[in-house]
Amino acid sequence: MANPISLKRDLLMTIQAFRADVFTRAEVLIKLDGKIILDSSKDDLSPFYFDPQYFDKPIVYAEPTSYGSDAAIWVKGIGFVHPPLSTGKHRLELFVYNHTDFGFGLFGYANTWNISVGKK
Repeated sequence: MANPISLKRDLLMTIQAFRADVFTRAEVLIKLDGKIILDSSKDDLSPFYFDPQYFDKPIVYAEPTSYGSDAAIWVKGIGFVHPPLSTGKHRLELFVYNHTDFGFGLFGYANTWNISVGKK
């Protein structure tokens, strides 16, 4: 039988993970081709926050994640819509760091995507 204290702690951590301020209080910097798109040191992230959006069908991953997940069924976070990119090569950079421990530790990551846009 599962330990009730452990289950309560896990439930609390899950609830905290879903709080909006996990996203809106993070340090975020997004750049496209070297130009800053979003900078949390200057921009309030609240208007960019969106609540959970559930997919009609799970999005199955090519391989399971290191923590055992094999599909996404919903998404929640910070987002924005950008005008179409011009033909050519582009670079999108994302830096995120959370300075607040919401019960599951501090976290941060940096991602870079190299994007090629072809002619129509």
